[in-house]
Amino acid sequence: MPNADHRLAEAIIDPIRQGLSAEDFDFDDASQCFAKRSGDFVQQFQMAFADVRGRLVCVPEVGVRSELVEEIFHRTSEYSGRNAASTATLGVSVKLLTGSEDFDLVLVDTDDVDPAIDRAKSAFRDVAVPYFAQYCSLKQIDAALNDNPEEPCIHMLNERARCSRGLIVAKLLNRRNYSELVQIYDRKVARAGAMTYKKYFRPLVAELEQVRALHESTESQMD
Repeated sequence: MPNADHRLAEAIIDPIRQGLSAEDFDFDDASQCFAKRSGDFVQQFQMAFADVRGRLVCVPEVGVRSELVEEIFHRTSEYSGRNAASTATLGVSVKLLTGSEDFDLVLVDTDDVDPAIDRAKSAFRDVAVPYFAQYCSLKQIDAALNDNPEEPCIHMLNERARCSRGLIVAKLLNRRNYSELVQIYDRKVARAGAMTYKKYFRPLVAELEQVRALHESTESQMD
């Protein structure tokens, strides 16, 4: 990224960092992500900038990470170390979530900085905060991933990642149709790629046989 672009990015990030630090969000320079831990969950607001044809562009993203889900996921995933520590259980761009480009940041020169800061603050206040409130439990994450298993999920566009995390949450919650989900997701991931299927997905399914539900009962109340 050219030096000028870097300075424009810093001009956006610095005031956002100051505001969110008061709400206990820490900023990671490598991922350009603000994160706040709340029990097992981590709220994530990412502002990753990229140079696109001479313009500095950022499409903010929101995410929620369950440490329990991610710990199980990474037992058989391709991620390790720092990369594994920052993955999201649910994650989506603000543009896709809202169906609007109103929160996109595009900067060419310093005149664009103040409007971009306002849009970033609005993206956090109007989109990220409600998202964090909506997906603050495994039951809510389960609904997002598993209520419509045959359909794509905007909260996790990568099919293998969605299917893997969906099964983990379903297993932890003792979801009634877990076996059906295994069959559906097995077919979907197998179609997505043989290497991914054999190297990461099937080992996870086997791993989940050893995972106990959080609240085991004679009959699950999960749909």
